[in-house]
Amino acid sequence: MTTNASNPPASGSALHIALLGNPNCGKTALFNLMTGARQKVANYAGVTVERKEGWFTTPGGKRVRMLDLPGAYSLHAQSMDEAVTRDVLLGQRAGEPQPELIACVTDATHLRLNLRLVLEARNLGLPMVLVLNMSDMARKQGIEIDEAVLSRELGVPVISTVAVKADGAAQLLRWIDTDQLGNALPSHSKSFAGDAQQRVLDLHDEVRRILDLAVRAPAVQLARDDRIDAIVLHPVWGLVLLAVLLFLIFQAVFAWAAVPMDFIDATTASAAAWLNAHMADGPLRSLLADGVIAGRAA
Repeated sequence: MTTNASNPPASGSALHIALLGNPNCGKTALFNLMTGARQKVANYAGVTVERKEGWFTTPGGKRVRMLDLPGAYSLHAQSMDEAVTRDVLLGQRAGEPQPELIACVTDATHLRLNLRLVLEARNLGLPMVLVLNMSDMARKQGIEIDEAVLSRELGVPVISTVAVKADGAAQLLRWIDTDQLGNALPSHSKSFAGDAQQRVLDLHDEVRRILDLAVRAPAVQLARDDRIDAIVLHPVWGLVLLAVLLFLIFQAVFAWAAVPMDFIDATTASAAAWLNAHMADGPLRSLLADGVIAGRAA
């Protein structure tokens, strides 16, 4: 990857790409790999959500402005981060032009979770490319992804990357250089209407259909994932599980934590009392008993 001078190009002369993806999919690692030190980090106006943009020049000489959007699980926003991501993609965020290309970054080892966001983004009708990040780890785990079939079913180009390697974005850079934005327009889409619960179930069914066609994973992993999904995504048992987890967290913080806290308080009090009984009065005793020991207990 070649670079420009230290100054970024004028935004109007650069291809505007937005990186979209779930948290922890390697999106920011890919952003850092492609933009290097040519980045600017700030907050979006009026909110405390972080904004990252950077610039780079492809080997073919194309200048690119890249925006690292906040991680999101859905474009049906449930948090401020997701609301900002949705607004930027729709061109509704003041001072932020709508991207010319969405690079939807996915974790190739957990494609089942990531594809839900991909399907929502596809329905926006913007040029989009699916980036299979961590593709090397997927292969090591015995996961085989047929990129041609995946591209056919999603209606968008599919590219593999490994964001932790120096040349891990080479395929994506070559694709940008070929100037195929027209081919990145989704060739088909599917609307997921209805209430929130029905929409989630429909998305889950579509993800399962696509994975059955395009992905071959070890039988043990598939069976395990199916058992987990059957519980955590169930409209009733999923909510019950969430309630139980929240209750356990509350108990751990406000009830069960009392036992180790009392033990720590008693231990430090005994240590301070021992020092006061066996050391002569002075600055050193005060430092150890009232400073070091009391400070460790705080």
